[in-house]
Formats: sequence, structure tokens, C-alpha cells
Amino acid sequence: MLSIADFFARITWFYLLRWMRMPWMRRVHLWPARKMVGERREKFYENYKKQNRFARRIGLKLLRWAYLMLVASFFIQLTLAAILYLNSAGYLVRPSDQ
Repeated sequence: MLSIADFFARITWFYLLRWMRMPWMRRVHLWPARKMVGERREKFYENYKKQNRFARRIGLKLLRWAYLMLVASFFIQLTLAAILYLNSAGYLVRPSDQ
């Protein structure tokens, strides 16, 4: 189950990084700095870099955890559906006392 979550997390992380590194996306990210002047602009760039470092540090771990919860939830629901189906079909009845 962990390998499935890891696979999906790595694919998602790859495409997220690829999308965020496109030139037009970088322009969109840095667009608010155009109107800023002086110290605000410098603080904006510092915060932007700090957020990117934070995202690179925990992004893949967070995606892996989220996909793990998704896959675990799917398997729990599948198990519950199978049990309810077996119960309604009569396979999970107690034998009568004789």
C-alpha cells in the first residue's frame, strides 16, 4: 500500500515541480513584487524563497502521506463493502443452535 502511495506522490510531485518552473508561472508568482518598492520588495523575495525552501523540504512527504491516507481509505471502504455484500448474501449468518 505504501508503494502505491509513493508512486502517485512522486508522479504528482514531478508534474507540480515541472508546472511551477515554467516561465509564465514564475512571472505569475513574482507579479505582486512589481508594485512594491524598497524594503517591502526585498522582504517579499525573502519570503518567496523561504516558502519555496519549505515546500521543497516537506512537499513530497506531505503528498506521500495524503496519498497513503487516500489509498488506506479506499481499502477500508472496499473491505466494508465486501463485508456488507457477504452479509446481505447470507454468507455471514450464525449457525442455528441445535
